[in-house]
Amino acid sequence: MSSNIPSGTVTFLFTDIEDSTKLWEQYPQEMLVAHPRHNQILRAAIESNRGYIFQVIGDAFCAAFHTAGDAVRAAVTSQLDLHAEKWKGAPLRCEWGSIRARRKPRWQMDSMMDI
Repeated sequence: MSSNIPSGTVTFLFTDIEDSTKLWEQYPQEMLVAHPRHNQILRAAIESNRGYIFQVIGDAFCAAFHTAGDAVRAAVTSQLDLHAEKWKGAPLRCEWGSIRARRKPRWQMDSMMDI
């Protein structure tokens, strides 16, 4: 287990591109570029703020942080960087959510995020 994996009381951050299925239907070529760029921006913001990405499902990121401040900094950084990006055609809008909880040791969990 990596020493970067937060333990004890951690903050979870969840992100998602709003209406991404519709975007893929309406802007398939643009999304071929936008989706990987979105992922690069999110990964950089999370990892540069001591976050641990434990799952990516399509365009949704699930990350854990040692502190709430780290999670907030990652969310703000990613929002600013996504807003600054010059998107071609596909109007990306993202959603963020977070929760602070005590993470059980892995051997006590049925899944990675049993809180």
